[in-house]
Order: sequence, then structure tokens, then C-alpha cells
Amino acid sequence: MKIIGSLLARHIKKFKPQSKPKAEALPTKYTFIPKSKTFKINPKHTRLHGDPIAKRDMASSIARRTEARSHIALTKKVESGFLRTAYHKKLGQLPKLFKQRKRALKRAYTLSKKRGMRALEKTSKK
Repeated sequence: MKIIGSLLARHIKKFKPQSKPKAEALPTKYTFIPKSKTFKINPKHTRLHGDPIAKRDMASSIARRTEARSHIALTKKVESGFLRTAYHKKLGQLPKLFKQRKRALKRAYTLSKKRGMRALEKTSKK
């Protein structure tokens, strides 16, 4: 058995690791032009030159963020106004105030939705 093992060991070539092709360098934001000694914006770096799905995803994420921030700000505004006025009112006036608060929160929600849609349209056109 030792003879066969030694013969096999001599005839088996060692495998060399394959050399991987170098990946393309990621495009940088600016490209230096040595002749004019200026920097030029690289169009491949911007997302606007990406594929349409990426553009749509980016536009929807911007719109979602705009809508969320608007909704948080408007809700906070309504709630603080409600608490300020409710603190000084009598108990009999509270049901009316609750209705006003509910209506104001609905308006805030619809306004934030509109802002989100406007942001979506605006960023989709870019």
C-alpha cells in the first residue's frame, strides 16, 4: 500500500489557486482631468443615471421620509395646541375640543399624504 501511495503522490499535481480578475473600481464622485487641472462630476456615480427601478425606489423612499416627517411635525403641533387649550377649558367644553382635535388630526394626515405625493412626483421627474 505504501508503494501505491507514494506513486500517487508523485503523479498528482498540486493545484494552483486561480487568479481572480480584478473587479472594476467603483466610480468616484469626481474625476480629475490633469490637462485642465479641474474636477468633473462623474455621471456614473449619481443615482439619477441608474436603472428606472432604482430611481423609483429612491423616489419612493424620499417621499416616504417626507410624509413621515410632515406627519410627525403636524401631529405634534395639533397635540400641543390641544393640550394648551384643554388645560384652561371647563369640563363641559372638552367633548367639543376632542372633536376639534380629531378633525385637526385628520387634516394633518391628509396634508402629510399630499406632501408625500408631491415629493414623489417631484423626485420621479428628476
